Amino acid sequence: IKVCGIKTPRDADRVLEIALYEMGLPPDGLKLGMILWPNSKRSVTAEVGRVIAAVGNNAGVDPVGVFVDETAEAMQQTCLEVGTTIAQLHGPKCRRHGRDLPSSIEKIRVVDVRPDGTLVPDPTMVDDNAALALGGVRPWRIYDAKGGGTGKAFDWGRFASVVEGEDRWLLAGGLSASNVAAAVARLR
Repeated sequence: IKVCGIKTPRDADRVLEIALYEMGLPPDGLKLGMILWPNSKRSVTAEVGRVIAAVGNNAGVDPVGVFVDETAEAMQQTCLEVGTTIAQLHGPKCRRHGRDLPSSIEKIRVVDVRPDGTLVPDPTMVDDNAALALGGVRPWRIYDAKGGGTGKAFDWGRFASVVEGEDRWLLAGGLSASNVAAAVARLR
């Protein structure tokens, strides 16, 4: 599970309290996402991100830096400043430059999904297949409604066949307390 849009250390503490202690999730089953793109209403500065990352790291939970249309150099520098080794890649520029990130930074590739549950074609996905062919590890994929951060769900029934057999994927897009159990039940 990746909880995204963490804006304060208190938010991070609360997520950890609920996920680890009330729900009993293992720390390696949880990720804390911080938006490091200044144009988002949920963005945090590198300074605040560093404190949030420390909260996650101290609990054994991976912090994730969320980037939009950045270069590999900018993403790498921000990851170092914040204290995360995972970058979530939004937008065509991040997707193109993601292959230039060092192997010490794990990637989460955003895959856009249409409302009907079908994938939006992305020619940069070829990079994932090339990494596998060379004996590498395919990046995590996070499937989100086209545009990301919209709060809109898509057709999970039709989408289920997309992730059948996959093991490195996350679901986003319109998830809430009222529908997350249904999403998990449908896609598990």
